[in-house]
Amino acid sequence: MVDSPSAPSSNPAPLIRGQVPARRWLVRAAQLVAVALILVLAWKLLEEIGWRQLWLRMKGASGAWLFTAVAALVGRFFLLYFRWSLALGAAGFQPAWIPGQASQLAAVLVNHLTPTARVFGGVLRARFVSQQLGRPFAQIYATVLVDQISHQLVLGAVTWLCLIAVAAWLGFEGLAIGLGLGLVLVALGLTIWRQAARSDDARPIATLIGLKAERMGKRLGPLFAGGRELFRILRQSFSNVPLQVRMAATGIVIFALNVAAQWLVFESLGTPVRPLAVLSTIALGLAAGLLTGTPGGVATTEAAMIGLYVSLGVDSVDATAGVLLYRGIHYLLVLVLGLPSLVYCQVTTSRLRGTSGLAEEALPDSETPPVGSPPDSDG
Repeated sequence: MVDSPSAPSSNPAPLIRGQVPARRWLVRAAQLVAVALILVLAWKLLEEIGWRQLWLRMKGASGAWLFTAVAALVGRFFLLYFRWSLALGAAGFQPAWIPGQASQLAAVLVNHLTPTARVFGGVLRARFVSQQLGRPFAQIYATVLVDQISHQLVLGAVTWLCLIAVAAWLGFEGLAIGLGLGLVLVALGLTIWRQAARSDDARPIATLIGLKAERMGKRLGPLFAGGRELFRILRQSFSNVPLQVRMAATGIVIFALNVAAQWLVFESLGTPVRPLAVLSTIALGLAAGLLTGTPGGVATTEAAMIGLYVSLGVDSVDATAGVLLYRGIHYLLVLVLGLPSLVYCQVTTSRLRGTSGLAEEALPDSETPPVGSPPDSDG
């Protein structure tokens, strides 16, 4: 608990201002090096491709197979909101399906337009749903964090398992064993962390969040100011084993739909690719796009996937055609579904603000709404 908000904080401020930018620049530099390396390697692989041949290859894809791939990717987008709705429901929030789904699709679009850490989409959907429900932003954002952490855990586990499989496939048994032991240690560490988060000894984390709120000022101060409530929901959610199992299972289905869509794209080209190769490439390609920080993983994900397919024995023209079709459909769906959803969220938010302003003007000066009174049934 912070006893004196006005306590002098001028001493650590120069240290914070001096350290954060340096660390940020180091991360950006590492990301740029990774992006450059991936793109150079991909260009070396694609130097000998006849681009007219590639276009003809993509043009000859079977429409029926591609339509099925589109259906799989659309289903994946709707499952994203289903997973988040599990976290919302466990925390006691029940937003209407259309606003909730629209905020999820708008968040996907925003995350594909912003580089580096993809946090803006999560803030957008939490802000919109909190306004819809009339609940504090920190409470809804806590469920967003639960959803995002679940997503990263599933993606990380699948990617790690794929690394083990690829290492064993290529004959690097020692590396595969080392990666397997590392996965066991990480799982053990997460188990210990989960047990610690369930105890009252974890309350200092909420205190740190409160201290952070003082330094954030007007930017994210309101979020961190509600840190205790946020942390309470996080602890409650990660202590709920059935909830975590359902969310993880949904995440696995979402990933499986990605793999199925890519496999169907290869089938549309008449180029059968082994499911294990598709699974490993999707996992490692998504990880490459996430780590390099390009908007939506553009360029780096495609380059990494093409390189992996070629290394696993897929013809370079077929690999390039399959990846470009798969990722092209993905980006097209992000725009087609995300843009209307973003407009809907913006219009609805403006309408809610206008209604709230009119209600405040209509309230007589002598009357004040009772503290803690529930909202009217009309919203």
